[in-house]
Amino acid sequence: MLSNVLGFGFGYWILKRHREEKEAMLDLVETKPESLQAIPIKKGEAIFLYKPSQVIYFEAYDNYSYLYDLKGDKHLCDYSLKALETRLGDNFLRVHRSYVINRDHIQQITPFVKGRYVITFKDGNGTSITSSRSYAEEIKALIRL
Repeated sequence: MLSNVLGFGFGYWILKRHREEKEAMLDLVETKPESLQAIPIKKGEAIFLYKPSQVIYFEAYDNYSYLYDLKGDKHLCDYSLKALETRLGDNFLRVHRSYVINRDHIQQITPFVKGRYVITFKDGNGTSITSSRSYAEEIKALIRL
């Protein structure tokens, strides 16, 4: 009865407040984590910082990953591929469940069997990896640049 006098229902106020809280929560969930400016690599007691531009690719290793740099060196990284994929810039592309590559260091892409591709990098060592079929569309989109 009081709600009719005031011109709005109490239920309306509760629904409006619930909707506002839900929108605020969605805003928090949808924000992307800050991108990595440097990737920390532990070597003994020291921690070295690698710029993403120095990385050729990452390879999955359990809940960690290996970082392969321009010198051809392999370093254990504390981040999983999933974490790296979400925090690295657009230059990085997932091409296999075990590999995230840096597009800037691709020298050649060669078709392989059953929709897979061999990706060769310009590191001077002829380093290459093979993509999986499930990421073939991403490779095709990269080729069409």
